[in-house]
Amino acid sequence: ELAGGWEVVVEMKREVDSGESARREQAEDVCEEERREVLLTRKHERICQRREELERLADERADEAQAVYALLCMLDTPLCATSTSVGTPAHGTLDKPALI
Repeated sequence: ELAGGWEVVVEMKREVDSGESARREQAEDVCEEERREVLLTRKHERICQRREELERLADERADEAQAVYALLCMLDTPLCATSTSVGTPAHGTLDKPALI
């Protein structure tokens, strides 16, 4: 009887150990998934920051182009003679520069 009881105890211990191992693996998987999510979130934040920076730089360049175009028009240069704006006079407009 003792030998049979001992086998039952050993089998129960194996099941408990197996369950603990499975829970440990599951916890490790959850931790890995959370780590990936954090990394993706950080990457997304960096991409958004870079996009905002590029948009700001593009706006600055557009402002600079507008200023140069306005200067060319004030100096009455041939570069200001053609405008990309439809239905408005070319001289003195501050629309998209024709050659810039």
